[in-house]
Amino acid sequence: MDIAWSEDNKKIVVVGNGNKRGAAFNVDGGNKAGDITGHNGTLLTVDISSSKPSYCVMGGEDMEVQVHKGPPYKNEKSL
Repeated sequence: MDIAWSEDNKKIVVVGNGNKRGAAFNVDGGNKAGDITGHNGTLLTVDISSSKPSYCVMGGEDMEVQVHKGPPYKNEKSL
């Protein structure tokens, strides 16, 4: 449903629907850059902050906003 690149173009987060609703990985090697967990429905939107440490914010059909801190991205807060 949505895709977000880090400011340095080294990390990407993709969200949508399915068994694994989101994925974060390093563009250079394709290896995992964290766990995107916590939502119970389709993820609709995602964005990555340019600050250090980086924050990844996602919103979904379950009417929740999840904030992940990283990398590696780990669930920090639910709203």
